[in-house]
Amino acid sequence: MGDQRGQAAIRPTGPATPPRHRSARSATLLLGAAWCLWHLPSFFYNYPGLTLFGLLAFVVSLMSGAVVLTWLYNSTGGSILAAALWHGTFNAATASGEGPMPALVSAFVILAAVVIGRWAGPEALPRSGKHTI
Repeated sequence: MGDQRGQAAIRPTGPATPPRHRSARSATLLLGAAWCLWHLPSFFYNYPGLTLFGLLAFVVSLMSGAVVLTWLYNSTGGSILAAALWHGTFNAATASGEGPMPALVSAFVILAAVVIGRWAGPEALPRSGKHTI
């Protein structure tokens, strides 16, 4: 492998990648805000009659999902697969848009985010420690 002294560590440095000095809470808020911007066209394209209350509920749901994904990612040692499987399962459960299922799933995610935030704490989110890249 050779001598690696003096070489900078290689790690991703994208805007959603939490630096070592950023708490899980601030990284989640940044990620959640980016996620809301990403879904903004969907708010108006898929839900043309969306009210202000509906938009706020969508934002709360997305921010809650960001909390759950941060906790899941950190609690699994940085598993993107676990986060992707959770996101895919959430999308499959809510994509129908029919009946009470999407609202129930979103309510569960919001409740889960509150429980995770209270249980794990806002600075680390995972109960067992913080994963850094």
